[in-house]
Amino acid sequence: MTGYAYELSFYEFDEENDPKNYDVLLCDVVHGKPPMKPLYIGIGWQWYYHGFRYGAEILQLPTTRGWDSRFINGYPYITAIRTSDAEMKEREPVFKKQIRPFIEDFDGVWDVYKTELLKLYKEAKLSRGLRAWKDIKKLSNIDLLSFFLDFTYTINRKEGETHMIMMMASYYIAGLFQKMYRQIFDVEPSIDKDYNRIMTGFESQNVWIHRQLWKLGRQAV
Repeated sequence: MTGYAYELSFYEFDEENDPKNYDVLLCDVVHGKPPMKPLYIGIGWQWYYHGFRYGAEILQLPTTRGWDSRFINGYPYITAIRTSDAEMKEREPVFKKQIRPFIEDFDGVWDVYKTELLKLYKEAKLSRGLRAWKDIKKLSNIDLLSFFLDFTYTINRKEGETHMIMMMASYYIAGLFQKMYRQIFDVEPSIDKDYNRIMTGFESQNVWIHRQLWKLGRQAV
């Protein structure tokens, strides 16, 4: 064993077996630079890796069961858990059924998940009398630890699952549109000028957030 994952043995890189089990392990420098610290790997990022697998199975993504990961000196190396051709055919009709609500009412699906998350967070705080930020100073060390663990293992897990389900759904909806465009016009969407004209200015959640941040920056100035 090398490239320690800080005692998280299920993420520790096995230089003898892992190269045999995975076609590729890609260093995730988007999320993992500088190298992750033990606290973040153990109670934060692991729920995102769980979320990748959870979301893939809930949606029954045809081509993958999510991500696996290994750590080398704090750097995360990721790989896709691919399905077989037989599994792909079996999962395809289920995926079409699971993705449909996101296509028909994406915000409606998100509102349900968002409500569940906010309820979890609110209940965790109110159960300990936390109604204002300063109230956290009233907790004893053991109560503070209990709150921290509830947040880590319950709320963080739910957030990781929700984040990945919504993200995967949005990406696959875009992928389905590209596939339809490709079939109809027999061109590659990503390099087609008309496709890019169609998609330019699409009011995605990402665009909306950046616009709100820009407005906030203008107010600050």
